[in-house]
Amino acid sequence: DLLVAELRDANAQLEKLKNELWNQLSKRSAFFAGASHDFRQRIHAFSLLAASAARDLGEYPSSQVPLQRLVQQLNDMETYVTHVLDFARMEAVDTVPQLSEVPLQRIFQRIDVQFSAVAEAQGANLKLIATDAVLRTDGAMLQRILENLVSNAMKFTRKRVLVAARRRADGLVIEVWDQGPGLDADQRDRIFEAFYQNDLRPARERGVGLGLAIVRRFTDSMGYRVIVDSQPGRGSVFRLILPASAKVSSLNKREGEQ
Repeated sequence: DLLVAELRDANAQLEKLKNELWNQLSKRSAFFAGASHDFRQRIHAFSLLAASAARDLGEYPSSQVPLQRLVQQLNDMETYVTHVLDFARMEAVDTVPQLSEVPLQRIFQRIDVQFSAVAEAQGANLKLIATDAVLRTDGAMLQRILENLVSNAMKFTRKRVLVAARRRADGLVIEVWDQGPGLDADQRDRIFEAFYQNDLRPARERGVGLGLAIVRRFTDSMGYRVIVDSQPGRGSVFRLILPASAKVSSLNKREGEQ
């Protein structure tokens, strides 16, 4: 009886410690999520103001140049802060997807708004093909994945970035196309390593090397896959493959059922 009582007390202490640790990790995760959101909102507002100022000074080309550089620096800062906080959050606590039904077009629209100033400053064309797909997914994670893929494409493309979704028999694939310099075969896996950076951009324009590492972490967490096809000198396509468990449906189909 004494041994049973001691075991019961020990189990109770372990359970208490586990609950305390979980609460600490949850608070830390909430902090990183909130901090990342606040930083991104503020920096994004700054970049939109700078882009607007550059447009208003269309008659004064010499004034546009520093403003366009400011827009680029602000966007790079937003990416840097977001990636560091996201990666720190993932290192601090396991990231568990929170599933709900999400219209994919809603995420596409947010990405279009977020990167419109970047595309204009670079003289690039960002096009997202409209979709009526509804997914059972973690909307925040999926948006971060696509933001990082589009951000990566915008860094390297010469003129155009295309984002499109298409259904497959076993689920759905979301593709991000760019017209960048492309990747050699030995780079296609390494680009998903934390802190890996290739030498395709000048040192002053390189990021922290976490964007695609975060993509890999989030895709693994949700049971998705990301694959890369690339032709050196012509560009790359990143394909995010969602399984049938994402329960792909259609807004149009739902409206017809009502």
